[in-house]
Amino acid sequence: MYLLADQHKPAGRVGRTEAIFASPTLEGVGRWVRGNAFNTRIADVKVREITVNADDVWVYSIDAWESASHSQVEHAQDRGKAGFETYWSSGMTLTDWLADGTLDAGEWECLLDPSLVLGVRPVSAKRVAAAQTDDDWAADILRALR
Repeated sequence: MYLLADQHKPAGRVGRTEAIFASPTLEGVGRWVRGNAFNTRIADVKVREITVNADDVWVYSIDAWESASHSQVEHAQDRGKAGFETYWSSGMTLTDWLADGTLDAGEWECLLDPSLVLGVRPVSAKRVAAAQTDDDWAADILRALR
């Protein structure tokens, strides 16, 4: 699916097969931790803070990705670029995403070109949990990241 999606990515952007996936905020990474922490096929769910130039990073709608990928599975005989174009067109720079201030970080994903990473450092479970606005999510994250 990623290979097909990457065939339609805009020039100059990193594709899903090459990217480091990230959340734009610590609150947003909670969705990923909760979704993956108890999946035995994922060996490392530790959270890391990645330093980047926000003008170089693109943020995309998770809903647009889920819609495009679901459409590809449901309508395999009609695989085309329409859903993927919607996904790629949802993109904006991290600078623009942050400036908006109204977007739910749990609904957006960053695709980072590994060559643009300026620094990486671990983030404690306590810090990730503290960034959550939902107490149940915070408890799940503390349990998942022990």
